[in-house]
Amino acid sequence: MAAELQVVDTLLEHLPPVAEHMRICDQREVWAAAHATPMQALLEGYNHSVYRRTLLVNGVPVMVAGAATIPGRPDYGVPWALASVGWYDVSRGFLRVCRAYVAEMQRRYRYLENLVDARNEDSIRWLVWCGFTVDSDAIIFGPERRPFFRFHKLRCEGV
Repeated sequence: MAAELQVVDTLLEHLPPVAEHMRICDQREVWAAAHATPMQALLEGYNHSVYRRTLLVNGVPVMVAGAATIPGRPDYGVPWALASVGWYDVSRGFLRVCRAYVAEMQRRYRYLENLVDARNEDSIRWLVWCGFTVDSDAIIFGPERRPFFRFHKLRCEGV
């Protein structure tokens, strides 16, 4: 039987299952960026984001994503996504719909930009699939002083 994928508005109760089983690549990234635990990173994203969505697989949260607004820059969004290992089981199915959620973010934000850990190859591939440009020059970032790549996407006007 095929897994049932559903994208819903994020509730606080969605965070613990994703934090408990977060992908190693995402755990390494949040630690390198801010010395944050999985739950701390999810709460930070949840608390600072206007746009928040959760991917449920058969009712179980496997990914939480969102976009935060930069103070004084209402057209500028900072997208983020953190997933559990359950995401790997449905990643292909999610790829069929994820561009629509990036487009939804861009109805609110003209420009999206953030950083991704250079070691997080799964996320880099996903960002490219979603239409983001990932810069090839790394920026040294965070308390771990690790290389991160800037990724960004400008909304096409009049399309």
